[in-house]
Amino acid sequence: MNFKNFFIFLSVLILISSIGAVFAQNVTLDDVVFEVPQNYTVKNLTDVSARMVRDDNANYTVFIFVSDSESNIAQNSNAISGFTFLDGNNYTASNNISVTQQNYMKNETYFSYYSFDVEGSHFLIGYSFPVEDKFVDDEENPANAIIESI
Repeated sequence: MNFKNFFIFLSVLILISSIGAVFAQNVTLDDVVFEVPQNYTVKNLTDVSARMVRDDNANYTVFIFVSDSESNIAQNSNAISGFTFLDGNNYTASNNISVTQQNYMKNETYFSYYSFDVEGSHFLIGYSFPVEDKFVDDEENPANAIIESI
């Protein structure tokens, strides 16, 4: 291979790699496809769970798993485990998914839990972040981005 052909090959390879990085990564759990939030990387993945960490700060973590528990059971379980319940609400996402959200605090960390059903499966998303940050309910919230991506 001469230098000109090698340079063309290398340029095409770099271009293909760059294009692939633009497209979002997907995760499939229980036959439901979720989009990984922007600026997050999947760190652990099984057939029924995924853990994602924000690229610039590992203190921002999102996990999602197929669950058989209801949100009120999660609240009771979290109270026993030392979590302080802050608030909660129910809402419908723009894609008509009914969501129960609960917010907690423990050890200088906020935890938000999102419980919802899709295609006959029950899912729980947990989002943890330092108390120096604030709760956000828009597209900046990676849990909302996951729910909206379904």
